[in-house]
Amino acid sequence: MKKIIAVLMLTGLFSTVTNAQTAVSASTEAKSEMSKEEKAKQKMKQEEEMAAAFKEIGLTEDQIKQVKEVNAVSGKKSSEIKKDDSLSDEVKKEKSKEVTAEKNKKLKEIMGEEKFKQFNDIRKKQKEAAQSKM
Repeated sequence: MKKIIAVLMLTGLFSTVTNAQTAVSASTEAKSEMSKEEKAKQKMKQEEEMAAAFKEIGLTEDQIKQVKEVNAVSGKKSSEIKKDDSLSDEVKKEKSKEVTAEKNKKLKEIMGEEKFKQFNDIRKKQKEAAQSKM
């Protein structure tokens, strides 16, 4: 009787783990299988939201150009970190935090402390609104 219960428990455990892994990989595949059109649409929407945030906080054209440049450089660095298979997940996470901290520091210098805070608040609201639509 104990053996039967043990076998049933192990079977249940393995099926739960298998289902959990399947769900995670399915969501990962869905993200990576976005069509080029969907990716372009998403990027365009993101750029529109950024432009709206820049306008709302009152950045100059020069500041907007500098912000876009900083974002592009940090995005490139982040993607290089993600693609580097020689790094462990922990190291990738740490390096990504460093890139983000460096980006935030530069953005604060460009925008100023108050506008940087306003910008982050606006972007958070935009992201929350986008997620509530899903």
